Amino acid sequence: MNDTLPMLNTNTTTDQVLVELAGLHAYIKYEKGDKLNTSSGTKFEVYDTHYEHPTGLDAMTVQNLNTGEYIIVYQGTQVHAKYGIADLGTNMQLLAEQTPQQLEAANQYYLDMQQELVNSGNQIAYLAGNSLGGALANSVAVRHSDVKSVTLNPALLPSGLISSEADYSNITNYISEYDVLNIGIRSGQLAGRVPGNQYDIYNGVPAFGAIGPNHTGYHRRRGEKSIVLRDWQGRRAGPRENLSGCP
Repeated sequence: MNDTLPMLNTNTTTDQVLVELAGLHAYIKYEKGDKLNTSSGTKFEVYDTHYEHPTGLDAMTVQNLNTGEYIIVYQGTQVHAKYGIADLGTNMQLLAEQTPQQLEAANQYYLDMQQELVNSGNQIAYLAGNSLGGALANSVAVRHSDVKSVTLNPALLPSGLISSEADYSNITNYISEYDVLNIGIRSGQLAGRVPGNQYDIYNGVPAFGAIGPNHTGYHRRRGEKSIVLRDWQGRRAGPRENLSGCP
């Protein structure tokens, strides 16, 4: 746990933007070629989508149109998705030592995208994810130190995938004050299974009805076709308001 937040670098994709991709946009089923804007005004185009993998993996690769950088965004648990039951199984397997198939699939997707982009003179600059998606992003980053992972309230990793001797400086995790998942992880003395730097952020509210928004950092009503940021009670947020609490 670290209370000193990293320096803001406006010449690259900021952690705040990566957190929004992880906690909000990851859960929206974009199609290849779609454009999306974050609350800070950063513009992206969806370069590739990888949905409905039998392991439960759902992910997309987006390009930051302001910086040219490519980012893989891994989706967290979606129980109502086609292979949502596989997400639940993966969550249980994270407690063990062996690496679940969905994490292996996440790494393979990274390798495939990296190879495709390298052939055109580009590369994956960042990984992002929330909850299970955070574990997917981090599971790739522990194997590839040249790519940075930024997560919001990530799940832990299997014990066999991480080393107690590594510092994983390429991984940054933002942990919400009222996130029930990481409260449980820390209560169980398993914080060491979330690799990299951990920064506490003070957002959300201590209310049962806010468990979901506290965990993802954002609230989006079903049926909304456009991105409308809301607080945990469903009230619209201003166009620049940062609900995640990330700097």
